[in-house]
Amino acid sequence: MYSLWAGKPPRCSRGSNFASTFPATHTIPTYLDGCQDARIRIVADLLHVTKTALKIQPHSNRLSDLKGWFRERRKCLRDLVNLQRDLSLFSPLTDFAKRPINQMGVLSRTIQLLVYYDVLYTAWKLYEASPPYKDNPNNPFWCLEIDPSMVDWMKEGLVLAEEILVWAIQIDSDFLVVLPDHLFLYFSFAAVYVIGVKFVGFNALRTAFSCVDCQLLHQVITNLNRAALWSGHPAKSCADFISALLSLWDKKEFLFTEGDSSLQ
Repeated sequence: MYSLWAGKPPRCSRGSNFASTFPATHTIPTYLDGCQDARIRIVADLLHVTKTALKIQPHSNRLSDLKGWFRERRKCLRDLVNLQRDLSLFSPLTDFAKRPINQMGVLSRTIQLLVYYDVLYTAWKLYEASPPYKDNPNNPFWCLEIDPSMVDWMKEGLVLAEEILVWAIQIDSDFLVVLPDHLFLYFSFAAVYVIGVKFVGFNALRTAFSCVDCQLLHQVITNLNRAALWSGHPAKSCADFISALLSLWDKKEFLFTEGDSSLQ
């Protein structure tokens, strides 16, 4: 299997120490030209596409620069989707062999979400540096000042975040127990994105629409608590963090008092 981004082994542009980034058994070759393990190759591609995507930045908020920026980011997102298709080829594997592939699937979706988030964050920094910001720093429709397509980016990221949270619900709690600690950060990041988008919408429209997001987060908390066999388990910390986010959302009217819409 070759790298999607260059049509050649993804490790060819990296040093000999790159293989040590990923744990490997004695049966997996880790020398520069002999590493054939598909998991390592896919992770290497994920890291490369992520690095490429985040390095692409607009030079200004001019329409031509923004369109070029969006176009290049979209190319990287398509590469990530193609990598997810590669991961789907491993579906016939046994449950034991499928577990690391499932984890990589969550990783790839979280990386996609990071790209969407970075687009929104960069757009906000562009607005912050623009003349309209000086006149209206708390403009709840700031994203429209940059480009109307920012709303689409926000919505697409929301769908992706919900996919990550649905995975956290559907997965068996016994599987969650043995997940690496860092995977729970992915669930937390997805929850932050969901609540953040809800706050942006509430700040703009001053109303909270009925949706399944909060119910989804409550179900995630339930499954995480089921997997937390002891108080110090990362699933417990993740559940507590998401609970705190929901508590923050419940206080939205207090946070957005009259004349203060500064929460972005």
